Amino acid sequence: MVFKPSSYENEGNWKKGSLSEEKFRTFMNEIGVGAVKTSARVDKFDHVDFIVGENTPVDLKGDKNTDAVWLEIKNVWGGKGSLFGKAKYMVIEYLDINTYVFYDRLELVKYIKRFKDVCKHKSDYHCLYTREGNKDQIVKVKEINIRPYEKHRFQYNI
Repeated sequence: MVFKPSSYENEGNWKKGSLSEEKFRTFMNEIGVGAVKTSARVDKFDHVDFIVGENTPVDLKGDKNTDAVWLEIKNVWGGKGSLFGKAKYMVIEYLDINTYVFYDRLELVKYIKRFKDVCKHKSDYHCLYTREGNKDQIVKVKEINIRPYEKHRFQYNI
C-alpha cells in the first residue's frame, strides 16, 4: 500500500491554497512588484511558489493567523520541509491583520533548529509536532516570535 498523507485528502485545503496564491499574485502585481507562479515541479521539489520582482524566489504560506504559525521542517511525505527549500523568502499571509510578511528563510532555519523537544499537545509552542496521518515535522510559533527575521511587510485592504 502506498502512503498518502491525510492532508492530501482534504480538498478544502487545496482550494484555500489556490485562492491564497491567486490573491497574493494579484496583490503583488497591483502594487507593481510583480509575481509569477512557478511550475508544479518547482513548487513541489524546491518549495518555491512564486518568482517575485526581478528574480526573487518565495514560498507562500497563506491563510494564517498571528497566534499560530507552523514552520515546516519535514513535509507531509517526510521529505524536506518548506524551510529547507530554495526560496529566498518565506512569505506568510496573516488574515487577522491583512498583511503579507516576507521572512528571511535561512534565518528562520537557524531559529527553529533550537527546538528539539516533542510536543505533548497540539496547543504547545516551540516543540516538534507531527500531524496524525502525515509524516511532517512542524514547529508552532507566534508571529511575534519570528518578527526579528522579517524583511518586508505589505498590508492590504479587504
